[in-house]
Amino acid sequence: MEYQAFVDVVEKRVKKALRGEVKVERKDTMKNNGRKRTGLVFWVDGLNTAPTIYLEEYFEAFRKGFSMEKVVYEVLKMYREVVEKGVRDFSFLRNYQRIQEYIAYKLINYKENQELLEQVPHIRMLDLAVVFYVYLKGERQNAGMLIHTSHMKIWNINEEQLYRDAKKNTEKLFPWVLIPMSEVVAEMLGEEEIQEEFPMPIQEEFMYILTNRERNQGAACMLYEGVLRKIAEVFGENYYILPSSIHELILIPESRCPKEPELEEMIYEVNETQVEEEEILAWRAYYYDDQRRRVVLSGIEQSGQAHFNSPSLHS
Repeated sequence: MEYQAFVDVVEKRVKKALRGEVKVERKDTMKNNGRKRTGLVFWVDGLNTAPTIYLEEYFEAFRKGFSMEKVVYEVLKMYREVVEKGVRDFSFLRNYQRIQEYIAYKLINYKENQELLEQVPHIRMLDLAVVFYVYLKGERQNAGMLIHTSHMKIWNINEEQLYRDAKKNTEKLFPWVLIPMSEVVAEMLGEEEIQEEFPMPIQEEFMYILTNRERNQGAACMLYEGVLRKIAEVFGENYYILPSSIHELILIPESRCPKEPELEEMIYEVNETQVEEEEILAWRAYYYDDQRRRVVLSGIEQSGQAHFNSPSLHS
């Protein structure tokens, strides 16, 4: 059974099981890198917002042997658990002053998100785009609501204010860390804890991970004011930036870096074999020139639109 046929069957059976007690609608949501997710929205009387249950994971379970009856049972079980616990009241999102200190930014690929970027405020930066979201801190799990143009109309704000607030908030909400690759590997193996900011000695390391303490949307640390220059001072030289994912960047001092074609091969291999499609950031390496205070795409002459000056996106 193909995915759309699966969704049709699940939708019909869920509606039949609920017998009209709640309105159920199908909803397609645009995610990162052009990926769309399909869910069922449950419009429940008395709830401030409508819970959405996405069906991709249930389809994978169906393909691995779950019966359709089991799938429908699990979807209904999830729906009832959400309703019983109650859905958080999101009416506060209509008041910009109440969420202003939680406005943040993140980086996504420009070319791969053309359809999404038509719907959201953004700033282009090289082959990337800076987009904005509201950071929603929960008791058990945090979330982020991507900001659309429609939200800006409700809030009566412009892109400049959105950027100013995000620039002020993001580094405060998500402090950056620079971690030797060796420590990342050790952490994955459970051997030791990550140190803060600059572990020493630098000369003994070959690769570093730049991310934030949450390890979520950490590629945005590249935008933080003064961070790239501070790292250059510690390295004592310029360096290359590899887009490992939307969550982290790999930094390699220039004197210890492979040739640019090898960097491109590394990026392609990692993207194809190690990174989920929705978490891919880019396919090109970047180069930080400390003397010029700018990041450029590797292999492109440092002129025109092939660079951005750190830290300002508007310079």
